Amino acid sequence: MYEKVFIILFTIVVFVFILSLFFLGSFAKPFQRINKQLDNFIKDSMHEINTPLSIINVNIDLYNRKYEQNKYMQRMKAAAKVLSNIYNDMDYLIKYERLHHEKKDIDLAEFLKERIEYFNEVAKMKNIQINASIQECGMVYMNDKELQRLIDNNISNAIKYSYENSNIDITLFRKNEKCHLSFKDYGVGIEKVEKIFSRYYREDSSKGGFGIGLNIVKAIIDKENIELKIESLPKQGSLFIYTFPKKKTN
Repeated sequence: MYEKVFIILFTIVVFVFILSLFFLGSFAKPFQRINKQLDNFIKDSMHEINTPLSIINVNIDLYNRKYEQNKYMQRMKAAAKVLSNIYNDMDYLIKYERLHHEKKDIDLAEFLKERIEYFNEVAKMKNIQINASIQECGMVYMNDKELQRLIDNNISNAIKYSYENSNIDITLFRKNEKCHLSFKDYGVGIEKVEKIFSRYYREDSSKGGFGIGLNIVKAIIDKENIELKIESLPKQGSLFIYTFPKKKTN
């Protein structure tokens, strides 16, 4: 009697489980199809964006070499750099799972100086002064594209969420045989720190962007065992401190 009841109950459970899998699979198929279409759309869009963006950058550089710089060309150049940063994020997001990122020794101080110089024109659009205190910190063993995504997204966000006519402090120093890199802005601050690394999350949609920059940064620092500390107060600004691991010696 009990054995028959057990067999019947077991059969019902198995049937319900199989039926649930069937409906779950059927329910998920439209979303999988939409995601695939979205991925293909993004890939096609990236290809279409790259060519005109490259033409814009080249022609602005040629113009600046031939004529005196003016504020209108500076604004165009800054806007092109903002667009290039978004493009690089999307390109990295599409390719990072399919490519092997080679690592090499990188002089962090020199690399950081180059990226700050790149974003100076962008900061000037909002009359923001980037104050850099950069100490020699030795080499870090990373992929250069991943290090660039980490630094570029932090500088870009600091500019984006800063108030006009304010400052951004970027500091690099060595302590306890580790490199410490910090980005401090005096802007709108962060209300929900725990959500900022979620893909497509934006606290202020009016600031633009796609909400993927910090999601990429989080993936990189987790992969490279880079520690991150965040301090932020609404309407007062944010501080991001990255601590790189000790460089291994042979």
